[in-house]
Amino acid sequence: MNPEFLQLDLPQRLAGRVALAHVTVVPMDAERRLPDHSLVLEDGLIRALGPVREINTTGMRVIDGSGKYVMPGLADMYTHYWDPADCPLYLAHGITLVRTVGTPFQLAMERVAERGEFPSPRMITISPPIDGVGPNGRTDMPRGVAMTSPEQAQPLVQRFVLGGYHQIKAFSLLQPENLRALGRASAGAGVRMTANCPNAMTFEEAIEAGASCFDQLHNIARGHLRSDAPVPERWDRFDPVPGTRLDFAAIRRLARFMAERQTWNVPTLVFHQRGGLSPAEEMADPQLKYVSPSSIKDWESTLIRWARRARLDDVDRWRAAARERAIAFLQVVSIFHEEGVPLLTGTDSLNPWNVQGASLHEELANFVAAGMSPFAALRCATAEAARFLGDSERWGTVAPGKRADLVVTRSDPLGDVRALRDIDAVFVNGYHLARADLDSLLAQRAALAAAPPRLPAVNLLQNTWMERIVGAETGRIAWRHSRLADGGWLIEEQHAAAVPRRHVERRNTRLVLDQDFKLQSCAYTVDSFAGSEMGQIRRSARGEYRITLKEVDGSESRDTVTGDSMLPSERLSSTLWPLLFAQQSPRNAIVPALDVEGGNLVVMDLRLAMKDKGCWQLSVERLTHATEQTYRLADDGRFLGMQEMMPLLWLRELVPFS
Repeated sequence: MNPEFLQLDLPQRLAGRVALAHVTVVPMDAERRLPDHSLVLEDGLIRALGPVREINTTGMRVIDGSGKYVMPGLADMYTHYWDPADCPLYLAHGITLVRTVGTPFQLAMERVAERGEFPSPRMITISPPIDGVGPNGRTDMPRGVAMTSPEQAQPLVQRFVLGGYHQIKAFSLLQPENLRALGRASAGAGVRMTANCPNAMTFEEAIEAGASCFDQLHNIARGHLRSDAPVPERWDRFDPVPGTRLDFAAIRRLARFMAERQTWNVPTLVFHQRGGLSPAEEMADPQLKYVSPSSIKDWESTLIRWARRARLDDVDRWRAAARERAIAFLQVVSIFHEEGVPLLTGTDSLNPWNVQGASLHEELANFVAAGMSPFAALRCATAEAARFLGDSERWGTVAPGKRADLVVTRSDPLGDVRALRDIDAVFVNGYHLARADLDSLLAQRAALAAAPPRLPAVNLLQNTWMERIVGAETGRIAWRHSRLADGGWLIEEQHAAAVPRRHVERRNTRLVLDQDFKLQSCAYTVDSFAGSEMGQIRRSARGEYRITLKEVDGSESRDTVTGDSMLPSERLSSTLWPLLFAQQSPRNAIVPALDVEGGNLVVMDLRLAMKDKGCWQLSVERLTHATEQTYRLADDGRFLGMQEMMPLLWLRELVPFS
């Protein structure tokens, strides 16, 4: 853990044995309460549990829990835990385990958390979304991994399983033959394939292909529409209208099929409900104090994008359909529960108006509203989550030898799940967070959200640019360009960035280019809270580019590309382009460029075009997203600014720092 990248005042881990005495234990192995009990905790484990009179606490620190209830910590089984600074939001709401869509950074952060280096929910990191390619030539997720043929399944699964990801994540644009291949490869590797049901398949077909869990209810309408409902010309997970036209008899047949197969579902009802809120309801949420103004501003743009994808003419129509769909989905969950479909609590938090932590409490209330008892709803967030992960021996219930990941409440959670909105303390991985600790962490998190980001230091080189996203300062780039004796260029950059919804990092890059700006070598290091990524690219005398890469999660890779010398991609250098435009003034050119993708070297076409006097455009099409950057230069070649529409509709800008 590097504290430079997590500027929170954190409590210390417990030392020695601690007794929690005179509490009512809600073990969650059955609907029962154990009054006036004591627990002995040490090194993150429950060492003893029993009636107060039977537990010897001599020499221990004793915490009096009279009148309090203790139960297992909650699990958010579908969220996006991308920033360690979000740990207060989870912990203050009793969430001690999260299942998150992953990247190498998440894998590395999972290990930091597991070692107890900071108070954090434990993490179950699933693979990046493995996705198909749509009509626009790209995946549905900017951070997705493209799969276009069944032959890719085995190497992809092996790569992610060997890397340490716990499950394989299949996504919306996969074609049926590719999902089936991915299911076979996952089964062969002994891991679950979990899915957003692909647009081209029904739930039943995806289950037959090997999906053992559905994250969300997207696409459940396919094959389950009312007879009077028109079939959409194009299925899309962001189109809420089909979900308002469900045949609930067909849904019940699906539920019986899923129950027979024990196919899990994380319905994320709160995600669907949040999308249907009116603007006034959205802005009235007190949890927004934990969200940066730039993220809030971006959320409305995200809803506009979703409405366009659904071919609805305005956001209000999309919201109205989303509200109606959320009501229908609540009935779906009720049917699933009645028929015995195994269910899990998850939120898909970090999406618009869906703040981590409190959203899980809303999801528990949704499960109760769908007809579950408080005990049944809480089981979905505790014991059932452990069963789904095949880890019931270690957590999910309160018993000696299991993890001491616990929530202490001031009233009985079996009487009302709203008891979890009044948490007295949380124990997680050897930490004890009393109410004062939780309040302090929340206050610090609110201060981080309200203020400009605290960026890691950069050494002032020759020049500095400011980076803005959605109008707010999010980074600095310090740089220096030096002419070499052979006419080539040395480019040095330090980029400190705090991209919204992601962690803070600092990238140091050193490129050597020839006189035509073709890449000769590149060395870069990306430092972050969870560790460092290091890459080295060299061009050999035989005309090969070779990369040696060590990811932040510790995985290492090597790759080679043969061919003519190339420009570096816009991701390898931020400051090259004004220099190139000023020196070469390309009017309309398509040139190959070298890039790094998933640990491999890839070659892609850059489109360079002069749009107007002093205005150039750089465009590139990747399988995961398209990039379009517009640069403005003064008559003397000075850089005036750059604008880029990022994959999630963020407007990113670079401007000279003054």
